[in-house]
Amino acid sequence: MISHVLLIVSALFALFHLLKIDDKFAKVITAIIAISAGANLAPSALIQQDGFYLFGLTHLLIFFYVFHNEEFELKKRVIIFGMALIQTVAILFMFGGWMHIEIPLIAGIITFLLFTYTLITDIKGYKNELGFLAILGAFGLINFLVGISMVFGLTIY
Repeated sequence: MISHVLLIVSALFALFHLLKIDDKFAKVITAIIAISAGANLAPSALIQQDGFYLFGLTHLLIFFYVFHNEEFELKKRVIIFGMALIQTVAILFMFGGWMHIEIPLIAGIITFLLFTYTLITDIKGYKNELGFLAILGAFGLINFLVGISMVFGLTIY
């Protein structure tokens, strides 16, 4: 239930943030990742699977966005690329059937901490990316909560 609330809040934030984004490519990424977050909440397994594929597609778009945008400084490139790459690795471990729950757990907390770092240090510098970074941060926190619940046998998600 907590994961649903996190996804809804982050997706709504991203959709409302679309109005403030100047970069068209960042708008596309934010819209697609918000749609994928919403699709993950659908009651149909087929729609959830499509949402998962859209979420993976946005990671590829984020990789391209980071390397395509020439005006980014190195720190910004590393943070955005790192968040997307870490979440990609976590998804591969979770859905690939590999039984190392520590990887998604650690990846989730690192992603969430990177998102928190961007909020604290330079929120205006990430104006165009804040929508999709919020969803990545929410997914990171969800991965962490799922990992904690699996390690300790709790049901907190």
